Amino acid sequence: MSIVERRDAFDGLVAAFKRCVIPVLESMEFVPSIFSTHHFGADGRDAVFTFISLQEPRILDLIYFIISSEELSIKVFYNRIGLDEDVGSLSEFRGMGGLQLLLMPARRTEKEIHRWVPLPFLRIPKSYSVRRRASGQALAKSIDSVVTDLSNDIAHFDIIRSEWDEEHELVEMSISALA
Repeated sequence: MSIVERRDAFDGLVAAFKRCVIPVLESMEFVPSIFSTHHFGADGRDAVFTFISLQEPRILDLIYFIISSEELSIKVFYNRIGLDEDVGSLSEFRGMGGLQLLLMPARRTEKEIHRWVPLPFLRIPKSYSVRRRASGQALAKSIDSVVTDLSNDIAHFDIIRSEWDEEHELVEMSISALA
């Protein structure tokens, strides 16, 4: 695959992500992060999209997607952060940096989201990666398949959240540390 073809495939992957995944997230009350240190779009050669949600007044849900131009893949990370006081709305975070949400100790409870290969008695993770093929039509089909799988998995977010709850304890963070 040439550099131009790879760039076109990456642009197609980002466009499909925006078209299919973002509406699913928005329907579940996730919004693009308003923290100034969080990315939403191009980040060097890759693209990073960070979303936050406040389903409970003291728990901040954070999900971010790294779309790799080199690997033609989407990596998904989810985390829940306990806050030291109630927050009425996400707008209360406006003007804050939020860098602490992306560093330790908050990152130690981060969970990478995968598809699972359906084999009996085994849980083998499968990444959201585009299969590189010779023809443009097959590549476009692979991009659509990856984004559709991701959209369907995100649509069942209650499963992702319950798995996180089974595996992790909330890291408590002071709201003043997010400034």
